[in-house]
Amino acid sequence: MEYGTDEEYMEMAAYCMDGWRSWNHLFGEELYHEVGFILATRNHFSEQGDTFEAASYRKLLQKGYNPIRLNGNIDAFFSI
Repeated sequence: MEYGTDEEYMEMAAYCMDGWRSWNHLFGEELYHEVGFILATRNHFSEQGDTFEAASYRKLLQKGYNPIRLNGNIDAFFSI
């Protein structure tokens, strides 16, 4: 789902995910695994910045997703 400012690819991925999930039901086994995705940066990024990470974060929010920002606290991720 993280494609920076390329909204077309984000929409194609979202559209395909429903089909991939249906494969799990159709074939009776988990062929498609939703495992997540991590974007890591060396420096803290601003949500208003023009980096790939910031653009991806903004697009995910605009599309109604709930991306989790760890902000250097990996323990926060595992408490979810």
